[in-house]
Amino acid sequence: NGDNSTVYDSLIILCPMTESDGHRRNATVKNNNVIIISNIDGEHLNSPHMNQVRQAASHMSIDPLSLDGGDYVKCLSGVFVDRHTIRFFIANQDGMISVYDYDGLVKTSSLILEDLLEHLGMGTRNASQRNGMEKEWEWNENSGLNIDCHGGGPRRAVPNYLLLAANMNGREEKTTRICWVDSLTLALVGCHSVPNDCGEDAKTTNLTSLQPVESFMPDKCVSAAYVVSNAKIQVVQLVISSEEEDCGHHRFNNYANSMLLFTVNPYNAMQGVRGGDVRRIQLCSPPVDSNNDSKETKCRFRFLIQTKNDENNSCGEFSSENQSNDGMVHYLLAKHQFEEAYGLINQAAGEKGKNNIISSLNTKSFVAFCQFRHILSKGGVSSEENVRAAKECLRRLASGSVTGGDSEVDSMID
Repeated sequence: NGDNSTVYDSLIILCPMTESDGHRRNATVKNNNVIIISNIDGEHLNSPHMNQVRQAASHMSIDPLSLDGGDYVKCLSGVFVDRHTIRFFIANQDGMISVYDYDGLVKTSSLILEDLLEHLGMGTRNASQRNGMEKEWEWNENSGLNIDCHGGGPRRAVPNYLLLAANMNGREEKTTRICWVDSLTLALVGCHSVPNDCGEDAKTTNLTSLQPVESFMPDKCVSAAYVVSNAKIQVVQLVISSEEEDCGHHRFNNYANSMLLFTVNPYNAMQGVRGGDVRRIQLCSPPVDSNNDSKETKCRFRFLIQTKNDENNSCGEFSSENQSNDGMVHYLLAKHQFEEAYGLINQAAGEKGKNNIISSLNTKSFVAFCQFRHILSKGGVSSEENVRAAKECLRRLASGSVTGGDSEVDSMID
């Protein structure tokens, strides 16, 4: 470009480590295993005029990504924070996530944050700072480091969030926490807890793949899809609170802000694939469809089912169809608008047929449970108004278990 004040698209190439690289990882290496191809002007590179193609190609630059400390990179993701600066989130071989800003004009990087999990109050991966204490959380390598650029929220018009998962490394609690981190402020926006199976290995996790997806309410929420035990895909939604709503709420413990919307059974969507034959399910984003702006097709993702013998691998795509009410119900529950949630479920009750691919928790019994939990969280049922509301919740729960059918009973059990 004319004054070189803007860096165009960049391509990041992560070279996998070999066994010999693993032995050398503690050595001081100025240039690690990442190559960055910057200043990619796609518009002119695809021009029918060869002089524009040649000029665009001459402006491209191929450089090693230099990082302080020289750690080999196991996983990374990046996002532009201004016209020429890329913010990189980088996980090294020890699982410590650091944050760097890379200046695309002068080809240099600066360390912004050494240990992101420690910054978020989730423990440290730095052995010299643990003083013999067991670390609390560790990065889930299966989750990767993802940039969620789908959502909005009340904070700013076009935010980008880092999406990752961390595992509890304690002996008693075995939980995976999905976290959204503001890419600019590096503040924790919110999280969702995924309980793990009990086992002797504290590092065992059910979450085997994680992918940001477009929320049903992108101006207020963010969403993610994740694979549980290579058996099912679950979609979760997080309500992005405003600064005023943050007062008095802890990002880790505000249960209403995040909720499991529905579960997808990939085997019912793909013929000829049995659960016992599956080695791994991986998620990815679908191709961008600029001609499809329908609200009913949000929350799209693709999934790859890899079998143990690799002879019957299958790729499928999920689109939301009629699941937008699930996102709205969760938003109403997070805002404690329970009667509106009841009304929305009643309105949609006759619109949905039986679906053997998707199962949803959004039932009247679940709304009653959430309302009852909210009443108890305010300090019990001492007031007359709370007593009446609690009795009505219990009545609705009992009614749902008797007359609500399989969906109501399954929702209560879950």
